[in-house]
Amino acid sequence: MKTNSSYARRYIIQAVAVAAALSAAAIITGSLAHLLDSVLMPVAVSAAFTIVTAGAIGLTWRWVADRQPEMLTTFFTSVSGFRMLAALFILFICYVAVGREAMKPYIIIFMVFYLFSLAHHSVFFSHINNKK
Repeated sequence: MKTNSSYARRYIIQAVAVAAALSAAAIITGSLAHLLDSVLMPVAVSAAFTIVTAGAIGLTWRWVADRQPEMLTTFFTSVSGFRMLAALFILFICYVAVGREAMKPYIIIFMVFYLFSLAHHSVFFSHINNKK
């Protein structure tokens, strides 16, 4: 039987792989469309957000699952709110930094990363909960 620590590690590794695959796809697409300069920074911001939030979620989930498993339902609810607020905060910082005209690539690329990380989170933890 796997431990919560190995599940958390696997979640983080998978999230990094998702971020790497999406980064590669965005860079290749940007390169083919001759828009590489305008997608590099949005990809970097989106990948960093995905990896940092996945690390925080994975480690926090492990802590909650080990110490207070009855609180996992509350944890999953609060993670959704935390991720949404963090995403809005990051997009606001990008808006302040680059201005309104340059926000379109940030929003499009960030939303793709966000939705994929949300899907990964849902599938991964529903699979774990169904096993237990």
